[in-house]
Amino acid sequence: MTRLLITYEWLHNRKIFWRLLAIMPLYFIWMSNSIPETRVFLFITALMCSFLPFTLLLREDKFKAQGLICSMPVKRRQVIQLRYGVLWLAALVFLLVVLAVVLLSPLSRVNGASLLTVGGLFYFLCLSTLIIAVLYPFSVYFGAMGFIIVLVAFQFLGVGLQALILALGYGPDLKTIPRAIAAFLQSSHAALGGPLYYSALFIAVVLVNAVSLFISIRLFEKKEL
Repeated sequence: MTRLLITYEWLHNRKIFWRLLAIMPLYFIWMSNSIPETRVFLFITALMCSFLPFTLLLREDKFKAQGLICSMPVKRRQVIQLRYGVLWLAALVFLLVVLAVVLLSPLSRVNGASLLTVGGLFYFLCLSTLIIAVLYPFSVYFGAMGFIIVLVAFQFLGVGLQALILALGYGPDLKTIPRAIAAFLQSSHAALGGPLYYSALFIAVVLVNAVSLFISIRLFEKKEL
């Protein structure tokens, strides 16, 4: 059954996947030259590598083809589990493309060695996990509209955070909250030490993914096609 699902996903998405792989290096060559700061570059990379895989899955909603895969001799749980794996595999493939661009492109101004550190990879892992974990359940149940709902919600959240920062007297500096989060993580790293800190972070990543997967399975099992 797993092989059948993998074959279906590959035949359905292979063209758009190869197109994305062809376009991404050009975009990140430009970006690695325009944004040399490692953390900012990693942030944008995590966003792109998390958003792009959804273009593979949302095409099915566009063509109203969910009924087709559910007519196969597979369980809905298996469909969701495989697609969660597809999201992460595609995100990691896109990350490898980005790393290749940074390390090989003569135009890159990003420090490639800093991207390959444990901290850099965990930064990418945590941010990508959060994005996929939030977007996935909405996309499973609402399709492309769920993706749009979350993006709009993020816009309102940004406005709300800005209003909160202004109300607390910090002025219009939107970096206040990210700096506070960064300071908390740095203090946690100093207090726990490297091995314990990264172990706790890894456990948190696994739990977030597990909750997201559980919710997505329940939503898809109850969804009427």
